[in-house]
Amino acid sequence: MHNIDSTYKIYNSAITISDFTTAQAEFTSMGLDGTKGTNLNTGQSLYAADINRNKVIDGGDLPRLLGQVAGLDTLMTIPAGYVAGTNGWMSLPTWRAADVATIGGQVEWAYVTPGTTFSTLRIDMREFPIGTLPNKVKSVQLFDIYTGPVEYVSEDGTWAQYRVPSTLIKAKDGSSTYLNSIRDINNGGVDYALRAEFTFDMNPNSSWGSITTSNWNTVTYPKTYFKTDVLGTNAFLDLKYLLWGDVNRSHSSQVITSTNGTSTVQTNAMNSLQTNSTFKTMSISNMSFINTPYDVTAIDVNLTNMTVTSNNIEIPVAIDTKGANVGGLQFQFEYDPAKLKFEELASTLPNTWFVFANAKEGKVKFGALDQNNKTAITGASTPFKLKFSTIGNGVDILTSVSVSPIMDASAINGNQLGINLNRTQIKLTGYNNF
Repeated sequence: MHNIDSTYKIYNSAITISDFTTAQAEFTSMGLDGTKGTNLNTGQSLYAADINRNKVIDGGDLPRLLGQVAGLDTLMTIPAGYVAGTNGWMSLPTWRAADVATIGGQVEWAYVTPGTTFSTLRIDMREFPIGTLPNKVKSVQLFDIYTGPVEYVSEDGTWAQYRVPSTLIKAKDGSSTYLNSIRDINNGGVDYALRAEFTFDMNPNSSWGSITTSNWNTVTYPKTYFKTDVLGTNAFLDLKYLLWGDVNRSHSSQVITSTNGTSTVQTNAMNSLQTNSTFKTMSISNMSFINTPYDVTAIDVNLTNMTVTSNNIEIPVAIDTKGANVGGLQFQFEYDPAKLKFEELASTLPNTWFVFANAKEGKVKFGALDQNNKTAITGASTPFKLKFSTIGNGVDILTSVSVSPIMDASAINGNQLGINLNRTQIKLTGYNNF
């Protein structure tokens, strides 16, 4: 559930230009019959991009996404009759995190062999319901020890074996809440038996791990079922959720897969967003990237303080793509509406780009995108100039324009790029103040 009063703020941060360009690149690479394109690699992304809920990515989805990005519309509407400030809540599409879940039991139906890089899980074949094939299991929740993807390895008449991309440290260090259900089989820390009952639900309506690029459009309404544990004990319920339109899942749960014991985040957003943290520190001193502390493909954005000599102010936004092919840009600047009035956005971008600017209550949201994915910008340029007029005598002004963390850049294929920002405030000082 999400608090209704903060819904718009969350969507304004989560749905940005790279969500639109990612969906756009998927749409333009699809077959004429609606078959999957080449850009989105998870069913969750496809589900999030299907704004009009007609089970296909089509031309009806893109305008609504763009309206959210440009600040002209909202993807989530407030329920009729809701009174702001009354602390109401709205549900989000929610799934159980794994196909297979466990609660404490009386029989040791599984055992694990923790490793230094990955571990091995064996589940008793008698636990699988009739018709449930071990090789269809993609993710498992083991008590509070582990929740995430697993790789099917083999099966025989006794055990189904899986590779787990984890050391399963809680199985052997005594920190699990389910300590009484875990037994050191060898008394030497090699294998640990789990006294657990398994439940299987591989329906994409219920299981986040079961959603694929083939079955995502079979999801009708996400439903999460779980079995309670023994009275008086804790039951761990691990859930995943999506925001409508959050195509690259920068603010939704991530999709993680496993290959050869190594887990990978499947996303078109930057890797730092696997933690779902909303924008890292905008530090000038160490030139850290917006959104990420990691070394990722990023562009430079350079802003300068200005001396005001008239009632008209023009603020340039200079970029250097650092070799990237940029297909989308988005920013939000915040200013004091008692001192400044936003007049217009001037752009030097090619005429094949769609440029937008929307000012409201001291905030101007602006950006642009390559409509045809054919005229990316590269190198150093000044694609935008924001024009303001002063309220009062310009030469006497003393104020600043702040850069909001709500900013984004995308490559020509829709993948998110980092932004290396040189300052978070543009100081505007009237000539008479010197």
